[in-house]
Amino acid sequence: MVAETARLRTAKAFISMFATLDTTLLSSLLAPFYEQTFAPASLSEYIGAKKKDAMISHIASVRTLMTGFPMYAKSYWECDAENMVTVWATSKVEWRGGFETCGSCGRVGIRG
Repeated sequence: MVAETARLRTAKAFISMFATLDTTLLSSLLAPFYEQTFAPASLSEYIGAKKKDAMISHIASVRTLMTGFPMYAKSYWECDAENMVTVWATSKVEWRGGFETCGSCGRVGIRG
């Protein structure tokens, strides 16, 4: 069995951060020049690309609505030439008390 690269371990730690929305862990993982583009493109247009400080602030703000956003990786692809890992993952939002996702429209709200 081939040992995991530091790059792959970092990608897995990054994905694990979403379960608890731990901004301390996130800050330790992101390089100073970090930038994330969200997929699909329609989501990226809404959220926009995030540099390190903006990503940390974004995750901190998400904690007001969620306790976590666990991601479940289906596949990881490493690219030595780009020094990059691409992750295909699914996720499940864990809302704070009172918030829920509408089953028919997908919007988040408070059931009253």
